[in-house]
Amino acid sequence: MQTGLEQAKNMTVGFIGLGLIGGSIAKALKKRLGVRVLAYDTNEQVLLTARHNDIADETVSEIGPAFGQCDIVFLSAPASHNLFNMRIVLPHLSPDAILTDVSSVKLPIHRLADDARAGLRFVGGHPMTGKEHSGLQYAEASLLQGARYVLTTSPKTDGLRVERMKQLVTAMGAVPFLMQPEEHDRAVAAVSHLPHIVSAALVGLVAENDDAKATMRLLAAGGFKDLTRISSSPPELWRQITLLNAPQISLLLDELIRKLQQVGKSLHRSDQDALMRFFEEARDYRNTIEEHKE
Repeated sequence: MQTGLEQAKNMTVGFIGLGLIGGSIAKALKKRLGVRVLAYDTNEQVLLTARHNDIADETVSEIGPAFGQCDIVFLSAPASHNLFNMRIVLPHLSPDAILTDVSSVKLPIHRLADDARAGLRFVGGHPMTGKEHSGLQYAEASLLQGARYVLTTSPKTDGLRVERMKQLVTAMGAVPFLMQPEEHDRAVAAVSHLPHIVSAALVGLVAENDDAKATMRLLAAGGFKDLTRISSSPPELWRQITLLNAPQISLLLDELIRKLQQVGKSLHRSDQDALMRFFEEARDYRNTIEEHKE
């Protein structure tokens, strides 16, 4: 990889998977740095779209030697596919290349990188941004603007590669945020993965309890829609994510169930003070959360 972002126009960046996040990163890097983009995707129509819209300069139909020309390769398919694709691309990378990903679960892919003796070159990544819809057609460079972009490392990760990734993240308009994989997975279990489960559970509850006239659905307004918007996300994506981060999610899910049971007891006892504390504490903490892209 070039040692300065002023030389970034000579950089070739590879993408294995070109959906919402990969496509948005590719657009941001081409717009801001003028990099050359090489892309692979299992969907040929996605590759045709990428070439037609100048998102990719070159596309390939397999993960192979073409990725040897890349300075950086983003594993930007769904999380479990990234684990599979890492093994395929590793033999083709140049010795100086950086390998990164965009998965929302970090510990499994770091373990794989270390096991595959790729820990030196691998810098984990997770841009904390997105939409309820997936696909290259929804990708936009502005999706990264101002977003926190988590970078994770293992003890084997090369510090110089981490610094280069921090520069690249900053250049695409995002804010780099260093974390350890375990720390990341616990945090996102609470602020991202568990909310998807809660959202889906609430939608399911309403669907199962609605009447023949669909009264609940007709009355569903801003609060319900805001809280459950993320349930429109692709089910297969979230099946993979929740299974990969199951240990952390399970612990927090138990905690959530405990809190809901406490609320139930307060309601049963008509405990006004307990209910007031419950809502006040939630309001006060929520008001401390800085507004930013999630």
